[in-house]
Amino acid sequence: MGVILTDVTRGDAGNDERLAFLFDTRRVKPSGLACELILPEPDGGGAGPAVRQFARTPDAVSFASGAETLVLVTLHVRWGEPATGSGS
Repeated sequence: MGVILTDVTRGDAGNDERLAFLFDTRRVKPSGLACELILPEPDGGGAGPAVRQFARTPDAVSFASGAETLVLVTLHVRWGEPATGSGS
C-alpha cells in the first residue's frame, strides 16, 4: 500500500486538513507528478469566481500502470449560489 499526502491547508477555511492519495503499489506506481493546481487571479486582483469555487487548493498526482498514465485530482468545491463579483 502506498500513500501520498498533501501539505496542510492553511487558514481558517483549511481547518489544518491534509488530503491523501492511497494506492495499491502492486497495481500502480507514482509516475512523478504531484502538485497543487493554482488558478491565476483576474487582472483586477483578488480571487475571481473560478478561484472562489474551491474551498481548498486542488492537488493532482499521476500514476502509471503498464503503458497507461492516470492523473487524479482532489477537489473540495463550494456548492450553492454561484460566486459573483469580488466578494465571497
